Amino acid sequence: MIRFIPEPKLWIVSFDLLKGKVNVLIGENGAGKSTLMKMIAGIEQPSAGKMYMDGQEVYFKDTNAARAKGIGIIHQELSLFPNMTVYQNIFMGHEKKKGFFPG
Repeated sequence: MIRFIPEPKLWIVSFDLLKGKVNVLIGENGAGKSTLMKMIAGIEQPSAGKMYMDGQEVYFKDTNAARAKGIGIIHQELSLFPNMTVYQNIFMGHEKKKGFFPG
């Protein structure tokens, strides 16, 4: 659970994700979708409760910890680069680098 005073934002959440697939979460505005995704991606931390991955408890203190487990998030953005492909927009800032100063 993550708490935004005075009310908890999320209560009991349980769902499965498929490895190697595009997984989406849909729901009404204010349902907590963004909050949940931020917790899974290590952007925000729950104030109570536990997360499990492959049956093991996980805690992501930051996005690097989540990324190390293969978790990333694509934020809903309206300010994309119209001259670039979907792939290029998704991986903007995370491109593979070659040369003197790699990644």
